[in-house]
Amino acid sequence: MKITGKYIADIHSSFVEFEVDELPSKDEQDEITENASCYEAIWMGEANKNDNNFNGSPSLMIGMDDCTMEDLELLLSVMSEGDVDEIKEIKSDKY
Repeated sequence: MKITGKYIADIHSSFVEFEVDELPSKDEQDEITENASCYEAIWMGEANKNDNNFNGSPSLMIGMDDCTMEDLELLLSVMSEGDVDEIKEIKSDKY
């Protein structure tokens, strides 16, 4: 999974949504969800943003107020280290 650079959420929201080029496999998603600190830490699915043409686009949503840095480490199994570092930087700077 890789961030495409399309940042599609309000920076002041506790949930930040990123468009990604593909989602992890079902097994990978289950592993991440099972090991996350809480249900609202990481969500992966299809975005339905009709007004922004993201209808059905793969989406990664991070609950910035609820996730820990350890939760973000779980993403290293499906994302590049650079992409995970980018998400960590947003969390550190804004939340």
